[in-house]
Amino acid sequence: MRPEGRPIAFAVLWLATLLAVAGCASSALFQGFQPVEQRRGLLRWQMPNGDGLTAESYFSRSPDGAVALVIGKEGPAPLLEAVLANGTLALRGPLLRDAAWTGPVNAAPRKLAPWGSLLSAYAQAAALPDGAPELHTAAYRARFDQSGGKLTGLYVRCNDTGDAFTVRF
Repeated sequence: MRPEGRPIAFAVLWLATLLAVAGCASSALFQGFQPVEQRRGLLRWQMPNGDGLTAESYFSRSPDGAVALVIGKEGPAPLLEAVLANGTLALRGPLLRDAAWTGPVNAAPRKLAPWGSLLSAYAQAAALPDGAPELHTAAYRARFDQSGGKLTGLYVRCNDTGDAFTVRF
């Protein structure tokens, strides 16, 4: 191999290793998720540019506090699968243009951060007593509708991006 080809070969090998490690971490989060509660709802995502998406969604919670979201189960594959566990966010699916990302929720790329905010708000809903209607964090503002100890509605607006989610359970 010519000397000038070595940096390219090294870069290709490094990128392949990075993708393999990221894929393993993401798969482990998805495979290790064991829900004890699943809620079906209608999710509306409103983007700052005016575009939006309305789809059937499934929110799940595990005994250890991890939460998951699946959007659009009716097709051959969900539009989006997301898991938030111990501060790590994993996302994959066609809604992300078949990309996947795994990492700390507070380090998510700007376009993916709203999904972390939505899952964080859903995770927080379990700890809120009835009558605690709002939660404000540095990343998002959330409003919760509850009836009889059950979450019936979730509204999340991301402070940084302006994305807004409405979920009716």
